[in-house]
Amino acid sequence: HGTEVILEVIPDPGYNFVGFSGNASGSTNPLTITMDSDKSITPNCQIGTYTLTTSGSNGTIQKVPDQASYTYDSTVTLTATPDEGYHFVNFAGDSTGSVNPTTITIDNNKNVSANFAINTYTLNLVSPNCNVTKTPDKTSYDHGETVTITAVTNDEYKFVGWSGDLTGSVNPAVIIMDGDKSIIANCQKNNYSLTI
Repeated sequence: HGTEVILEVIPDPGYNFVGFSGNASGSTNPLTITMDSDKSITPNCQIGTYTLTTSGSNGTIQKVPDQASYTYDSTVTLTATPDEGYHFVNFAGDSTGSVNPTTITIDNNKNVSANFAINTYTLNLVSPNCNVTKTPDKTSYDHGETVTITAVTNDEYKFVGWSGDLTGSVNPAVIIMDGDKSIIANCQKNNYSLTI
């Protein structure tokens, strides 16, 4: 009788202590009780819940399941989807690597971001009988970039039209880079009539 006993609750991993019930109450931990009778005390613990925040510029991350919070040891599948003209590079934050989709295990609050990069494309110009210039003149172009191409002829040849990934006969022509392109400038030798 009168002995003081200290009770300390140590929750299992992923659980949180919420309070005592029975012959003790409240959430003080450790708790000191004084023995003045037989006692039965229950420590109550509940599984922890955590948040998963995702972010990405030029793309999105889909969560499956998509919930506001997750219980301890839940698994969530993350799928990164780039915007048009971009590609997925890797995950960063509490999940790393370039595997997409990826699975993450929730054991605390998590924050995951996705890195995306703009697509770049090549422009191949073929001009058997004339010259073709491109402005700007680069080895590769970003998605959505515009390029002006001009067929330049001499007195011997005339430009008749484009083929390949461009049609028509507008010269100069403006193209929008949305993929690798190969364009042919078709030039023909001038023909003349002679009347006697």
